[in-house]
Amino acid sequence: MLRRRRQPPRPVLLRLQLADALLERAALTRSAGTGAHLDRARDDHHRGVAGLLLAARDAELTVTDLPYLVDLVVRWVDEITPRGELVALLDATIAQIEQHLPQLDRPAHPLTAVETDGIAALEAQLREALFQLSLKRMVTSGADVHLAHAVALSQSMVAAPQPGRSGRQRRDSAALALLARADAATSEADADAAVALLRANLTPAELAGDDPPDEAEIATTTVNLAFALLQRHRVRGDDDTLHEARELIEAALRRAEEHGVRTPELAHAAANAYLVVFDEVSRQRARQLLAEADGESFSAAFALAMLDHYAADPTRRADVARQLESLLTAEPGLPPMLGAHLRRERGRLALLDGEWRAAAGWFADARTAFGDLYDAQALLTSRERVLGFRDDLAVLHGLALARAGDCEAAVGMLEESRARLLNEALELSQVALEQVPTELVDAYRAAAAQVRDLTTADRRTADPLRVEPARAALRQAVAAIRAEPGSGSFLQPSGLTEARQAAADGTPLVYLAAAETTGYALIVHADAVDLVELPELSTDDAKAHALDHLISCHTRSGDWSAQLTRFLGWLGASVLGPVLAALPAVDAVAVVPMGVLGLLPLHAARLADGTHVLDRLTVTYVPNARALVAARHAAGDGPTPGHLLVVDDPQPVAAPLAHAAAEADRVQSHFADTVRFPGPTATRAAVLAALGDRDVLHFACHGAADVADPRSSGVRLADGMLTVADLLRTPLRCRLAVLAACETAMIGLDALDEVVGLPAGLMQAGCAGVVGTGWAVDSAAAALVVSRFYDAWRVDGCAPAEALRVAQRWLRDCTNAQAHDRYPTLRPRPDRSAAAVRLWESARPFADARYWAAFSYVGI
Repeated sequence: MLRRRRQPPRPVLLRLQLADALLERAALTRSAGTGAHLDRARDDHHRGVAGLLLAARDAELTVTDLPYLVDLVVRWVDEITPRGELVALLDATIAQIEQHLPQLDRPAHPLTAVETDGIAALEAQLREALFQLSLKRMVTSGADVHLAHAVALSQSMVAAPQPGRSGRQRRDSAALALLARADAATSEADADAAVALLRANLTPAELAGDDPPDEAEIATTTVNLAFALLQRHRVRGDDDTLHEARELIEAALRRAEEHGVRTPELAHAAANAYLVVFDEVSRQRARQLLAEADGESFSAAFALAMLDHYAADPTRRADVARQLESLLTAEPGLPPMLGAHLRRERGRLALLDGEWRAAAGWFADARTAFGDLYDAQALLTSRERVLGFRDDLAVLHGLALARAGDCEAAVGMLEESRARLLNEALELSQVALEQVPTELVDAYRAAAAQVRDLTTADRRTADPLRVEPARAALRQAVAAIRAEPGSGSFLQPSGLTEARQAAADGTPLVYLAAAETTGYALIVHADAVDLVELPELSTDDAKAHALDHLISCHTRSGDWSAQLTRFLGWLGASVLGPVLAALPAVDAVAVVPMGVLGLLPLHAARLADGTHVLDRLTVTYVPNARALVAARHAAGDGPTPGHLLVVDDPQPVAAPLAHAAAEADRVQSHFADTVRFPGPTATRAAVLAALGDRDVLHFACHGAADVADPRSSGVRLADGMLTVADLLRTPLRCRLAVLAACETAMIGLDALDEVVGLPAGLMQAGCAGVVGTGWAVDSAAAALVVSRFYDAWRVDGCAPAEALRVAQRWLRDCTNAQAHDRYPTLRPRPDRSAAAVRLWESARPFADARYWAAFSYVGI
């Protein structure tokens, strides 16, 4: 009788066993060894992770193998580094579970009762694992697509009733996912849903059920509920929610103390909850709780609570810096946003101590971490959020590099960090691909078009689960082009090169920045970079002056004129005066104002001799050097633009603009080919349809800036707003857009260096230059300044930016008689006595800066 030969183990199972053994040996060696032993441990760890990943991606893996894979992933998930390998492993494991779960619903043959029970248990195990691994991936990667996946799974898991502790754990986890999305999307609905889930875990039915929570679980859930309420407070801003949350935290701590379950972990969780609202009261309470929880240890939450407190104390900074380094080394699994933030803080401490090179190194690490997190996002809103969290990182990094003597590197870094979303849009329009095979070009352009279409859709309906495959296809297409000989630099940032290109025509490019304790300017010439220290320009000073300026412009307080005069004097003394002193004899500069400086009318700064900057030279604003180079390309060397689109007073009934029609007549007189939309004819559909073949756009209408949602900023047409979002979806070939409406140069406040607003939106769509306004403008002043602008441009032959400067100086200096002589329909003589008319004629009605300083020029 022949004996049946035993089947050899399948390779995938052998790989899993080997990976497990290698990771186990690495852990044992690492805990006991030094030197060569640690090298061996690192090698074993790397090989073990690689083997585990290969097994997770193995097409031969079956549904019955999955529990083994899942067990190993769950066992080692907190030990696996680097982060990229962990996310890849989670991706592969989740994909295997999602691929095989449907097989359990379609058995190949009729099942016995025992088999049915076994399959049901296996399905439940895999679904629970899928849920938990999805949550882990969400936290580990910080990617919006993984967040969306986790929320969707959590909703389906909570919808399936589960009694006792399991149900409470599912609701806790689902609340975590919802809170993450509430924070990312500023969603009150998600915060409310998370609060409801956590309240359900503390209902009388749960507290008295068959499997009631113990006191430790009650305390933890109560603190989690407070955390959710504080997240909701941050979205909603209501004081009742804030008060309830604080009361819940303190009640949970007291109850835990009474029942002997007040652990360091609970105190730590309470501190984290307090840190959601980062005011001084909450921060102080968090410090007390963290001291109780951690003693002398230095946790991530402790760092967040204590850094500002310790940074001002030189005797403590060195100790805090060492502990930060230890934390970042010991906990490589920190959430990516937190890890990036702490690296920035470590660089900040080095900067305060004058360690320029060390600071630059830490800032570079932080920029890389933020960059990786940015690249992981699918949606524009998610990318904006990451960029907003970078805050002043680029400015601090630039200061460290400049102080270390590397001004060129500082310029390159600032350029790459500024207006990154605009850069991305310009990259998607890349056409210089003559040396690349046609099929690769076609694949790239198709992928770019799909990403463009999906990411400029309504942000309220944008779905990262749809956008991410398109971004993946785009990344693959770009990689294929870069693999071609001579194309390795395709779409790679080259900040210094572009800055020098921007300055090649002899116009200096000036990067202006306010840092923590000082400010600086980097002046880029065609062959050199100069550093100008601005010691009176700190971040706090710049923000305080910007806030006062914005409030006074918005409220039009009785002393607005005097406030504006003082503000422009500060701009001249602290910012523009030292920069002008360092400039050579030039008649124009292009300025890249970093951060909050992008909100300020730098061109109108008042100098020590009483003149203004625009009396010295022409100031144009640019999002960055790349945008300036693109704008020059868009302007081209072709014939003078001659195809005008003009919109005048689309809502004459609601708030009529007295001078809009006369202004439009003046503008139209300069063009032979005009498409005009007066009053109610200026509908969104009509204007959008006409934009494409016009090379000059003029809007004499109302405007509104939404600084919280800058893509909703725009100009008012007859049936609604023409917004930034609309323009991003409308390709243009336009030399100039004149937005003679209120607040059309305002930008979003959440990510200032992205300069999201109408000017950048128009430049992104293909417009070379934009005239906009920084605040609500007087109708008569607006009509006069734009009329003089077109005369200077179309008749006198000035370049558009210089023409605006000419118009602003003329408006500031002209008398009523001069304005009437030039534009009698815009400035008619009053019907008064002869003496009163003579007095009126000699007056300079628009000398105050509030009339002329609002106008600014962006682009070329």
